Parts: sequence; structure tokens; C-alpha cells
Amino acid sequence: MLNGSPESVEAVTAWREQLYQKGRPVWGPALYDLQTLAAIRQAVLEAAAPVREIGGVLLLPYQPEAEASLLHLLTLLAGKFRWQRQAVAFSQFLAEPYLLLPAAPVSYWFIHQAPLFQNLTLALEAWLRPGRLAVLTGPAGYWEAQPPQVPYVTIAALHDYVEPVEGLLAEFAREEKATLQDVAQSLAASSQDLLRQAHHWVALADAWGVPLPLELLARLLDADEDLLGEVIEDAFQRDILFWVEREKPPALLVASRGVNYARGYLQQQAAAPDLSLSSYQPLFTACQPKEQEERYALLKLVESWLAQDRCRHALGPGFHITQVRALITHNWRRLQGLIRAGSAAEALIWGQCLAQLGLYEQGNQVLTTALGQDARNPYLRQAQAHLLARWSQTDPRQEEAAAQAFAAACQVAPHNVYLWQARGVFEAERRNRREAEVCFARALSLDPGNIPTLTARADLYLELGEWEQAWQDIQRAQELAPQNVYTLHLLGRYHFCQGAWDQAQTAWQQLLALEKHNLFALQSLGHMARQRGQWTAAAAALEQAVALAPENVPVLHELALLALERQDAPALPQADLYLEQALAVAPGNPKLLLTRANLRLQQGQADQARDLARQVLNRWPASLPALHLLSRAYLALDQQAEAVSAFQSIINLSYGRNLHVYLTWADWARQQGDQTTAQRLLQTALGVYRDYHQGWPASQRFQALVDLARLAGDLGLAAEAAAAREQAGQIDAAHPALAALRQPHDVR
Repeated sequence: MLNGSPESVEAVTAWREQLYQKGRPVWGPALYDLQTLAAIRQAVLEAAAPVREIGGVLLLPYQPEAEASLLHLLTLLAGKFRWQRQAVAFSQFLAEPYLLLPAAPVSYWFIHQAPLFQNLTLALEAWLRPGRLAVLTGPAGYWEAQPPQVPYVTIAALHDYVEPVEGLLAEFAREEKATLQDVAQSLAASSQDLLRQAHHWVALADAWGVPLPLELLARLLDADEDLLGEVIEDAFQRDILFWVEREKPPALLVASRGVNYARGYLQQQAAAPDLSLSSYQPLFTACQPKEQEERYALLKLVESWLAQDRCRHALGPGFHITQVRALITHNWRRLQGLIRAGSAAEALIWGQCLAQLGLYEQGNQVLTTALGQDARNPYLRQAQAHLLARWSQTDPRQEEAAAQAFAAACQVAPHNVYLWQARGVFEAERRNRREAEVCFARALSLDPGNIPTLTARADLYLELGEWEQAWQDIQRAQELAPQNVYTLHLLGRYHFCQGAWDQAQTAWQQLLALEKHNLFALQSLGHMARQRGQWTAAAAALEQAVALAPENVPVLHELALLALERQDAPALPQADLYLEQALAVAPGNPKLLLTRANLRLQQGQADQARDLARQVLNRWPASLPALHLLSRAYLALDQQAEAVSAFQSIINLSYGRNLHVYLTWADWARQQGDQTTAQRLLQTALGVYRDYHQGWPASQRFQALVDLARLAGDLGLAAEAAAAREQAGQIDAAHPALAALRQPHDVR
């Protein structure tokens, strides 16, 4: 309550009505009492001040069972901010399909179940500035794979609820089933089956947060709309199905008791082998292009599938991303008609969904068509630039198109900080240092305290091995937001590159203390443990990460590398399985293809390794890793002239600075009995290390020294072997590879 005045009471009542989903109760018990919610509110208020100062986001993830309590908490927060005379806005996915920016005076923006808005990132980028705060809610797990690309802090109180509620939920489910049977029996025989079918389809859609328009539901069931309305009204009176009225666009929707209830129903139905994503085909067929609310329902269904990979994974292989891609491809001609009939906002979201699916050509086609009708739409411009940048990672022919798209977007929206930052990241990824620095500098001129830009530039300098410049940006970010997740992640990366293993571990553990399921931290801890030969610790962190994001390509790749580097026969099939899973999500990813080539080489399938390396080189002719793998495959196939040609290509392209090619060539010469050539190449490799190792991360320096020590020992150069081993020990004395070096006949 604000202050007891009638106006205050009316304001709180109005807010409570807004906070609850229109026409539908929040399913499940209220798990938190008022005293507990007051304590959580205080924690939120304390966290809000520094985040609002720089213009950022507070995340409120919650267990589905706690949604009723969450909405009470939002009411308390809204009342507090209004009492402080602050303008507040509220958005929720049932009330409006796309996020529209609040009016200018608003300084607090509540967005309930925010990840369901596909334009969330673009809306936040346009709205956030110092003095503004967005409070985002969503079920636990939404942000683990794709955290917001803006400064944020997580309040995990409603996420970490651990008291058992299964009994309560099971009781609710039993009551629901019994009530459904009672309502069906009270209807005429002709209506009983109609109710069951309606309940089935509404729950299947609502499990993904998508209530169904009445007309679409009637068409789906081939039912008379008036009769169906009567059946739903009977169900509504008994709290089985619910009417939801939406204003933008106007629609009469039918919802289940709640998303959490519908999810449980879907899990039960998915136990039957014939239920999969293909079971949703009738929704694609029944949707009419001229009906905006129907187009929106189908679009929300697809984007919810993409946002909730962990849920799909739990439902079984019939819900894998490959099935989403197959369903979209099968219906592509029909979807084109739906998209053409829609707005620019719909085209924007379809383009982003298609990009997530790896259907880049279709997504670019959608965005290009939309831009033909609205050429200066900054969101469409930015989305197309992002799509082309992602496409260029698997098809370098798209790099120039992506560069032009970013230039066009920046011309349309020259004051968008996050657009300049994204352009800088793109330029950094294609190793265009000068242009990347220009873009980052432009972003920081617009917002000198922008954390994502500072950390992105620091990341660029880490990749370049320019440690001092990276540290300056990290320090600046720490001064502005010491608890920011991006800052802590980059701090850990910096210490990792320096070989300060304990400090890197501390930074990432601190990040996990703030967000116990932070994917960046778990993946980084797994990567560091793998690089240090700590297989058990690496597996523990990476398996936790893949459980949170089962379709995350970098995590799956790390698991494949871990199995590959263990170099025991039982682990190799596991590496193949992880690579297969990752390639299903990201077909054509060059890093995955080269890792698979390395695996085939270890399995004695050199011809397949050669073909995979060539496949990468067809698109990236100057790829040094691909050329190195190709050379090793040629050696395994006894194609010596081809191997030497590949060696020479690597030397030419790297200006003689690639240490690995000299080591591989020297080891081959040693095996051929050519000690003179082997020793000469080893000395060249030692010179490369001496001249350039200062810009290499510690793990790369360590591996280079181990390889140098091993080869020197095999060549009988004891002094060189001992010196390299000693330097490696100074970097990581506990690494198990050092013990292996002491074996007198350890052949690489």
C-alpha cells in the first residue's frame, strides 16, 4: 500500500490487475509468505540502484511453481517505485505480442516472462540508458544459454526455491483431470469429445506459453465456432479452460489453467511414441494469413520452441532442433504467405528465428523483403546484419554482405551503442582489428561506461595477445560494475591467459556465486580444466553446462575435445556422439568439422580426415588449422609430396610463424631417419617460440613447450628438452603432461 489514500489504494489495485494474466489465474500455490517477499523486495531494491545508474537489467528467474509469488513480488516492487514518484511501465506476453517502448518519463520497466518476446534485445538496446532499469522475469533456465546482451544482475531468490512442492502439484493435476471428466460427462455426447480435443490442443500450445485464438481452435478441430464457444464456456465455469482477451492485436484466446500445468500435460503426452513436433503440423495448416492473432500464435509457438531447448530435450528426440528445422522447411511455402501478410515486426522475429535454425538464406530473404517496404527500419537493419554475420561463420562468402549490412544499419541508427558494439564484434571475428577498434571507440563515445563494449574490446585484445590493453578495459569495467557477469567472465579469461589459474578459478566461481547456473562460467571452468589435463574436473563442469543447454554448440564441442584428448578407445565414440549432436545444431561449422577430422585421424581413417579438411578448405582456402590437418592426413596416407606442399603453404601463409607445422614436419623427418632436417626444423620451431610466445595464452605456451621438449628428447637433444620442460613447469607445474615427458621413450 502506498500511503492509505483512496488514490493509492486504487493505484495498487490497478497494478495488481495488470500483473495477473488477463482472464487466467496463475496455476499453483503461493509458495512465499508476505514477510519472505518483503525480504526479497529489499534485496531487489539494493541491487537496483547501481544497475539503474549505468542503465541495465535485473533478472528475476523463478521456478514455475513460484509464479504466483513472483507476481505478488512485482506488485510490491511497483508500489515501492510509485511511492518514490517514479514512472513505471509493465509488459507481459499475454497482453501484447511485441514489446513497445514505454513513454519517455518511464524509468522502471517490468517485463513479465520476458524471453517470450523475440524483440527483447532490440527493445532493451533502444530503451536502456543511465537512469533506467528493466526488471525481467522468466522461468529458470531461459537465460542460461542466451544471457541478455546488456549489463545485468540476477536475483536468484525465486529461482532457488527447494522445498518439495511435487505433492501439491500432483494434487492440482489430479483435481484438474477429475474436473475435466466431470465437465465432459455433463455435456451432450456430441460435445464430450470436442471438449477433450479442445483441452488437448490448448494444453499442447499453452505448454509453450501460447494460448490459441478461438477461430484457429475451431478450424483446427473442424468444429462449429458457436458450439465450441459453448463447450469452452462450460469449461471456463469449472476452471478448466480460460478466456483471455488481448488488446494488441485484439483477440479472444483460449488458455489452459497455466503454462506450468500445460507443460506437465505435454510431458505426459510425450511419453507416447507418436507425439512429436510433427504433431503440431495441423496448426501450420489451419493458420490463416489474413488473421493477425493466428499468425502471431504460430510465430510465438516457433520462437518458444527455440528459446526452450532444455524443455525440448527433456521431451525426447522428437522435439530436437532438427525437428523444428524440418517442420519449418516442410511448411516454408505456406509460411512465406503468412510472413508476407504480416507486419515488419513479424518479419523481424521470423528472420531471427530462421537465423537461430541456421536457415540463413530463408531468413535473409524475409528481412530483405521487409526492408523493401520499410528501408529505414533500424530493427530490421540490425537483425539482417546479425543474421549475415552468423551466416558468414559457416559461409565466408557472406562476410562482405554482413559488413555492408552493418554499415547500412549504423547509418540508419548512428546513436545505437549496441549496434556499434555488435559491428565491432563482427569485425573482430573476421580479424579486422582496425575497423573493430573504430566501432568500439564509436560505441564508447556514445556511452563511455558501456560494459558490453568494454568487455568486447577487452576480448579482442585478449585474442590478439595484447595483455596490457585488455587489462585496462577490464579494470575500467570493474570500476563501473564489479559484479557484472561480463566483467567477471573477462576477468577470469584474462587470468587464464596469464596462467594465473587460481585467480581465474576465483573469478568464475564468483560468477557462479552470483548465478549458480551461469553457462559462461561453467564452460570456462571446463575449458581450463581440460587444458590443464584435469579430465574429471573438466567433465563435471561441462556436463553441468550441457544439462542446462543441451543444444549449446560450444559446450558440446568442448565435451568432444575432452573425449578426444583423453586418447583412450572408449572415449572416442563419445567424442563422435558430441560432434554429431553439435553438427545437427550447426551444420557446416568449420571448428566442428576439423575436430571430426582429427578424430577420424586418431581412429585410423585418414582418408575421411583428408576429405573433411578439404571440405573446410573449399570455403576457407587460407585456414591454417585445416591445412595442418590435411598435411597430417597426407602423411598417414603416405602421400609425402602432398604433405610437403601443405607444409609449405602453411609457412607461406603464416610468414614462417606457425610453430605446429615445423614440429609436425620435424617429427616426420625424424621418423624417416633424416636427423639433420629434423634438427634444423626443431631449431626453427624454437626460434618461433622465442620470438612470438609473449602474445600467446599460457595454455598455448605450455603445450608448445611440451611438444618442443618431447621432440627434442626424441632427437637426443637433452639440453633443449630439459630447458623446454623447465619452462613448461614454470607455467603449470601440476600438469600431468610433465610427468609423461620424463618417460625416456615417449613418442608423440
